[in-house]
Amino acid sequence: MRIKEASVPEIDISFVDSINFNKKVGWYRENTNNKTSIEANSRKNGKKYSIEFNRDGTLEDVEMEIDWDDITNHVRTKISGYQDHESTKYSIDKVQVQHLSTSRIIWSYLQEDLLLDGLTFNYGMVISTKEKKPLKRMDICLLGRPPM
Repeated sequence: MRIKEASVPEIDISFVDSINFNKKVGWYRENTNNKTSIEANSRKNGKKYSIEFNRDGTLEDVEMEIDWDDITNHVRTKISGYQDHESTKYSIDKVQVQHLSTSRIIWSYLQEDLLLDGLTFNYGMVISTKEKKPLKRMDICLLGRPPM
């Protein structure tokens, strides 16, 4: 659900403002599995970002939409192998990398491209498969190395 910036904790706003996005930030409240979070969505350098905070203002993760070619060969091979085993026909709808760590470490990576100890990268995909009918959409999450 879209929310106004006035209802977002100041610590969340400060972190997001420090990223210097190119586009306006959209704020959202998510309620999933008895958990409420605040999410900021925007763009920087042509990439879509989603920054999620818990109710107390603690950073949970940052997701960035990327192109298939942005993933290292090692991770692409793992994903392709998994999909070739699971489904004969599939198309990739969306690829994203999830950054997990402390806000300081994630900020250093996003602003200065510093790979500090403690930064974890997960790759997520939304794919469409067509084994039989109907079309099926799946989310896949793999641990990996930083994008190229």
